[in-house]
Amino acid sequence: MDFIEPLKKENLSGKKVGLFGCGDSTSYPDTFCDALGIIKEDLSATGCTFIGEMDASDYTETDSKAFEHGKVIGLAADDDQPDQTEARTDAWIAVIQNA
Repeated sequence: MDFIEPLKKENLSGKKVGLFGCGDSTSYPDTFCDALGIIKEDLSATGCTFIGEMDASDYTETDSKAFEHGKVIGLAADDDQPDQTEARTDAWIAVIQNA
């Protein structure tokens, strides 16, 4: 993730950041959408505000970095649950529009 290094040095105070990604929770349950959590961790010192956190109860249980305290920290599209993608995307858009 070469793009992240320059961003880590920026002052992003007042900026809102919504995280999204896709993955395969069945084949990679321990790392499903880990990039969301890695990016959040990397940018946490920049002063930005993360938006788009959603309830994770309809996701398959995972140990991924994309999940914190029963929430998914952004939109995590699951290749193993394509029938959920549209509803999850719509819900995420509603959350970030109200942030």
